[in-house]
Amino acid sequence: MKNHFLNVILIAVFGVLIVSTCDQPDTEKPTVTITYPQDGTTVSELISITCVATDNEGVEKTELWIDGVSTGIIDNSEPYSLDWNTTTYEDKTYTITVRAYDASDNKADSEPTTLIVDNTESNPQAVSINSIIFSDGSFTVEWNQSADGDFSSYELEKSVETTMGDYDVIYSTENITDTTYLDSGVDPLSYQYYRVAVIDTFGYETKGQIVSSSLDPIPTSVNVTSVTYTLEEMTVEWEESSDGDFKDYKLLYSETENGVRDTLVTYTDKFTTSHILTDFDPTHENWFWVLVSDTLGQSSIGSGMTNTIDSSPTQINISSVTYDLTEMIVTWGQSNDNDFVSYALLYSETQSGEQTAITTITDINTISYTITDFDPTQERYYWIRVTDYWNLTTVSNGFMVLDNPPAPSELYPIVYENDSLIITWSQNEDDDFQSYTLYESLSEDMSDQTLIYETGVISETTYTVTNIDEGETWYYQIVVEDYWGLQSESNIGGAVPPVTDIDGNVYQTVEIGDQV
Repeated sequence: MKNHFLNVILIAVFGVLIVSTCDQPDTEKPTVTITYPQDGTTVSELISITCVATDNEGVEKTELWIDGVSTGIIDNSEPYSLDWNTTTYEDKTYTITVRAYDASDNKADSEPTTLIVDNTESNPQAVSINSIIFSDGSFTVEWNQSADGDFSSYELEKSVETTMGDYDVIYSTENITDTTYLDSGVDPLSYQYYRVAVIDTFGYETKGQIVSSSLDPIPTSVNVTSVTYTLEEMTVEWEESSDGDFKDYKLLYSETENGVRDTLVTYTDKFTTSHILTDFDPTHENWFWVLVSDTLGQSSIGSGMTNTIDSSPTQINISSVTYDLTEMIVTWGQSNDNDFVSYALLYSETQSGEQTAITTITDINTISYTITDFDPTQERYYWIRVTDYWNLTTVSNGFMVLDNPPAPSELYPIVYENDSLIITWSQNEDDDFQSYTLYESLSEDMSDQTLIYETGVISETTYTVTNIDEGETWYYQIVVEDYWGLQSESNIGGAVPPVTDIDGNVYQTVEIGDQV
């Protein structure tokens, strides 16, 4: 009953504390940081400004401010993203901040970020007509798909003039994948000129090249046959055109298979079937195509090809870490990569700690490093990082180094002889041996021990104790210390010297077994 009464009182007090705590108003401001874009970035069209906002009670919303004026652009859920349409602003520099609010109307602003609005080059990428094929009294016009993320529409323009000074829009579509149109009722004996205009969601427009129709068949496509590279150059090779009305090759390039294709170079020599680049990066895809054109302006694109992406260097692991009293030698395997640049020896005080470079070696045949300033009693981790010509790296598995304490000596049974105790122990075999220290005590646990002998000679394993009080039990222990100050203790040995009475009778000492 008494315990039950105490529990009731404790529950009541705890409840009062909770109510008192809950009545405290929230005065802590939220925090907010803009994470994208970075300060000084040039932006155009629609830009998403992202941020991270936190609060002890929870963030209610975030709001975009420009030059100290609220835009009314708000996001009230994570992840926070505020879309800013820059086309309604002049091309100049603006100061951007994000304000975060919590449920208690506490608010805070981010650090300001400076952004430069420049919509002078916001026009969409031009779209090229791939083919104009005549069949059954109609021209089938096919063009490349737009790669713009803010695509709005295509307009297919047609004229009978080479410069298209007077043209009609014969087809319009807002479907980005709709890239074909059948122009019927055309005169197959006269040239028709076509051009595709791309319009984005902000009203910016780009017109493509003018392409003419022809009764002549389009050129046979030319395929890229290989993309190879060395440390100095990348070589693209393609098939030779078989068309008699050949005009030129255009080598097209993109970083992705479906990306926008830029013209790198144009060759008018039919027998030129390769191109060399000295500015290239094989750590990512480099796609190439050949656009072959004939004298009537018709063209076709063959199959493209990319390079083999350069792989990271082969991982090289540390094979051994050895040391003596003056130096530590770290040894690792040798790289066999043709694009090798360097080894870097890294270290850290913990396995997951920050890795710091000790040295960088550019000779592929140098596979060891000597350290003279080291302490093997402190745990250290070592790694080898290999870097190649393209700045790709691999890091080995960690190799831990920690010196062990010396092997303990064994204290042998103590011998009483000629009024003395002869104490012997096993010899230490460690290369970094420093000293033996013999301790004596009247306590079995070696408390209140006294140092009675010390030697730095590894072969000196015997000591004679004289002037021992008769009848007392004496305990001894050997401590071995190495060069690095690490120690190990032997077992504890004890002995009782014999007692001689007043008549000269000797009473033999009692044997005391080794104690650990």
